[in-house]
Amino acid sequence: AAGWAVDDFAAKTFAKKFYEEMFQNRTFGDAVRLAREEIYLSQGGSNTWGAYQCYGDPDFSLHIGAKSMARQRRMVAPVELQVELYNLVQEAKTAEPKDEARLRGRLHELTASVGQGWTDSSAMCAALGLAYGELGLFAEAVRFYDRGRMLQPADATVESLEQLANLKVLWALDRVGRQGDPTAQQLDPLEKDFPIKELFNDAENILAGLLTIQQTQERYALKGKLHKGKAMLLSNKLEQRKALLEMKRCYDEGYDIGKAAERKDAYYPLGNRLAAEIVLSWDQPKGRQTRRGKTKGADPLAEGLAELSTYAKDLIGKGQSFWDMSLTSDQKLLEALYAQRLTAKDQKEIGNEYLEAKRRGGSAREIDSVIKNIRFFESMVATQAPPNIRQQLGAGLKALRESLVPNDGTKGA
Repeated sequence: AAGWAVDDFAAKTFAKKFYEEMFQNRTFGDAVRLAREEIYLSQGGSNTWGAYQCYGDPDFSLHIGAKSMARQRRMVAPVELQVELYNLVQEAKTAEPKDEARLRGRLHELTASVGQGWTDSSAMCAALGLAYGELGLFAEAVRFYDRGRMLQPADATVESLEQLANLKVLWALDRVGRQGDPTAQQLDPLEKDFPIKELFNDAENILAGLLTIQQTQERYALKGKLHKGKAMLLSNKLEQRKALLEMKRCYDEGYDIGKAAERKDAYYPLGNRLAAEIVLSWDQPKGRQTRRGKTKGADPLAEGLAELSTYAKDLIGKGQSFWDMSLTSDQKLLEALYAQRLTAKDQKEIGNEYLEAKRRGGSAREIDSVIKNIRFFESMVATQAPPNIRQQLGAGLKALRESLVPNDGTKGA
């Protein structure tokens, strides 16, 4: 926009120079500056050079053809880098898989701009760790969080410790999911220093300490996720059941806290508790599962599914997040698994509802979380389901999972 009337010839010069520079992969800010200089130097009698008010990201460039000439910003203070990292994290949360390489490249550029001594701050380590974790670079993320935890004076926040525990669980789960997958990426050299069991154990120790400080829904849910991962890692049926029982107990504790606080997202630990209970129920007579305060003969699973249904109905038309909008799909999947029957009709209906939730506000990463949850059930079917239902449930879950994979073959982050 122009702040005052402009000279036509000068305006044409500005526009021509501006677009020439943009198509040469200049940044928006540099293109504006060079276009203004062109007018000023060639038509000194005109004040048009100062008339244009240009709004936008000065570092934006078109990235056409050759490598962008965008200048590398020189950070002069740690807070600048922390702001840039925060912005990158927000973008990564909703990014599509095709954006991953660009965002990772940007993160590496930002890391290269770290000034001397900046990582002697636990806050900076946490900011870097969060960004690397958000982009699935778990080894680097854990390295930064671990560094922040070891700094003296010890000023790492409780939130950073929660993030570290979460990242160690996520990294372990990612590696469990890649086991036996011939298309998976080659082993990261850093993974040799962090065995999967060690990641789980370290995360469990961190969470044990945090739970002595305060018991929260999030901490119990994270501990439940840890045991969920252990169940996938174990191959022995009895050991796996022990992990499932711990998963159930932790999510149950989290749900009790969330329900008592009337939290709208208490459905998350409830749904995961039910997932563990359903897997444990596959080789048990219906109505024989027990839970605290329940007697044999009652059906706490049916009651739990009814509670989950109530949450889902309350969120219809009100849900703000992908998880709110996909709760009905979660409920239907759990009900089908409890009934030990996942039909083609079920698969189509559940899959379409998940994809609709993504269309309305979800991301590739969130759909990928759904896919990973389905993989959990697939792995449990292989070891915990009796032979008479194993093939049908396994095939149904596989078909559902494949229906959620993008057509271009990419995976969520």
